[in-house]
Amino acid sequence: MFTLRDMKIINDLDSLVPSDTPGEPVPLFEYYSMTTEEIASANLELIRNDRNTLLAETDWISGEDVPQIIKDAWFPYRQELRDITNTYTIYSEVVWPTKPQ
Repeated sequence: MFTLRDMKIINDLDSLVPSDTPGEPVPLFEYYSMTTEEIASANLELIRNDRNTLLAETDWISGEDVPQIIKDAWFPYRQELRDITNTYTIYSEVVWPTKPQ
């Protein structure tokens, strides 16, 4: 499975990456290209990682000592987070739900 950790970070997309032969640059697009499936997988991985972080921040809601009225206020937010990968597949387009006050 492809993960974002497998990618090399490149600051300037127009730059050239050195080849194995000194003095012979290789255009960036030949250095690394992602398949459509890898791009989709990377987007979902980013969405899931952020979603899981936000869910973990609200795990306290499920505590037995939390009043039901507070649980009721937070349930829709947590459900929207769980459903986010059914709604969005491109990380840059995600509109994250707003936390209850």
